Amino acid sequence: MKTNNNSDYGTIVNCLDGTIQLPAIDFAKKLWKVNRIDVITDAAPEKILSETKDQKTIERICQNIEASLCDQHTKRLAIVSHSSCDINKVSDKNKKEMLSKAISYLKARYINIEVVGIWFDGNIKATKIEI
Repeated sequence: MKTNNNSDYGTIVNCLDGTIQLPAIDFAKKLWKVNRIDVITDAAPEKILSETKDQKTIERICQNIEASLCDQHTKRLAIVSHSSCDINKVSDKNKKEMLSKAISYLKARYINIEVVGIWFDGNIKATKIEI
């Protein structure tokens, strides 16, 4: 995969919930000091990537990640999770654990890519998560 960090792009894998779409894009732009963010959405992606049960969905998500990373020549990737998710109805503690596992999964799959998590609490306040 040919990428470089000179790109003005970043890539986020975000929940499809519209509540956090713009806040996640804005946070990632500020985090990476970029102007453009590719967004890959799915229902509770932290759950999908942490449980690694639904290989078909994981491969679809990863194909989209790879298209973004290659097409935009970036090495920046974030997975987003949020407290108010109606799809992943577990405690915030469990969601954060899933987010950490999803970060680990993506870091193992994309070894030359910066992978971070973005957590949104109930007040839509974002926190960068690194492992």
